[in-house]
Amino acid sequence: MPAFRVRNLKRAHLQNAHLNAANLQGTNIGGANFDGADLFSADFREAKEMELYRIQKAANWNRAYYTINLFSLLKLSRTHNDDLKKIGTYFQGGKIAYILQPGDTGYVDGKQHGLIAAEEDIKTIYTDAWDKASVTGYYRWSTGQYENENKSDYAFQALFNTSIQVGDGKDNTDKILAKYPAAAFPNTAAAVARAYRGGGYDDWFLPSQGELNQLYLNRSAVGGFVADGYWSSTEYDAGSAWAQDFGNGTQGYISKGSNGRVRPVRAF
Repeated sequence: MPAFRVRNLKRAHLQNAHLNAANLQGTNIGGANFDGADLFSADFREAKEMELYRIQKAANWNRAYYTINLFSLLKLSRTHNDDLKKIGTYFQGGKIAYILQPGDTGYVDGKQHGLIAAEEDIKTIYTDAWDKASVTGYYRWSTGQYENENKSDYAFQALFNTSIQVGDGKDNTDKILAKYPAAAFPNTAAAVARAYRGGGYDDWFLPSQGELNQLYLNRSAVGGFVADGYWSSTEYDAGSAWAQDFGNGTQGYISKGSNGRVRPVRAF
């Protein structure tokens, strides 16, 4: 939605409204109902009669711009507005996809840390170990093969201890690769993410469920995504792991033997 500006939205009914990039600087929004509205990149600086509890009922309220004195009340980083402007800029091998906020693993007050996303999905060509078919750009979460019909299946062994949190994708990826070593299983989602060498860096990983959702929210700024399913590094149970549909944003768990896309990330 293109940017627009209005002066008076007092007691306006804005439920589920698409207010992306709306210019609300100096606007009176007292009593306005923002339930379910999308506030991605909306600008509330100097808005009048702002009631924070109403704003926080909207989607992406923490992706909007605010007056500096509201950052602590909203539990946002002190550099919040500047952080938003950096999303999508090229840095250290990819594009900045997210800057850590209070509560995220690895957040340090007064410092900027976050996620860099590869500029495109991984699209290697390989022969699938399960059905011997040639595959391009799709990967199974686990090995995609059986040890043998009489023993435990390599593809569906539980890790039990992966995290959904922003900041935990690298640790998740390490755990997956400890279970399914890349030397033996080079075409799992975690293995191809770790093998990526964008910008000459060797510390790429498969994003956690929370990190993957940040990529989805900032997909337009990062670019290169398609309306398809992408893997996270977060396990659901022995047979399934979390993925996200980049067509509609839905997150769900699917079989570890399913094929999904991979967009590696690294931390800075």
